[in-house]
Amino acid sequence: DPLGCATLVGERLFSLAGWIKAPGSVRDGKFAARWRDKSGVPDRKELAAMKPRFAALRTDWQKARVGVLPSRAAGKHDTASSNRLAGLLQQELGGNVTAVPDGARLEVAADSNEQKRLWDLARGLRAALGKQAVAADYALVVDLGLDAARGAGFVHVVVCTAKGEFVLVDFQNDQHPLFQRLAPKTLEDCERLAVARLQELLR
Repeated sequence: DPLGCATLVGERLFSLAGWIKAPGSVRDGKFAARWRDKSGVPDRKELAAMKPRFAALRTDWQKARVGVLPSRAAGKHDTASSNRLAGLLQQELGGNVTAVPDGARLEVAADSNEQKRLWDLARGLRAALGKQAVAADYALVVDLGLDAARGAGFVHVVVCTAKGEFVLVDFQNDQHPLFQRLAPKTLEDCERLAVARLQELLR
């Protein structure tokens, strides 16, 4: 656990040197910049632009047209997932949700850095919408990974406007309470987790 070890080293240095923690006092430091570059997280301007878009999605969900693209599962597209996920969303959240089983296929490289994989998914959706439009106000895609035997996995959810603007980029994995509570055993369980997460965020 490199991050855990780095945290322990930092805590020890603070103790030995008598340093005082001052959260937020250093902005755009070298380590923060390197982390941002490696994880693919957008700059502050783009992250800030997402907030009003997400607020609009929360307000307009019931009347907005949401197109659900095929999910990615274990690096492959599952055409049937588009209908399953759209049905679940319609059932649990209502609104105007439609499946787009023939929607654009996203190419996302496997990466051990989960943040990078998440933002690669978001950029992949943006690029796909530029090549193949969706007849909706928003496009939604989910990326799933599951190792049921180990109780490990992830569920990434991305929503963009039809123009490809980022609206929601969110992830859950086995370190999160929701994932632990629902304990998905199948990819369908992961889809239900994605819907439950959207319920939390859009509430």
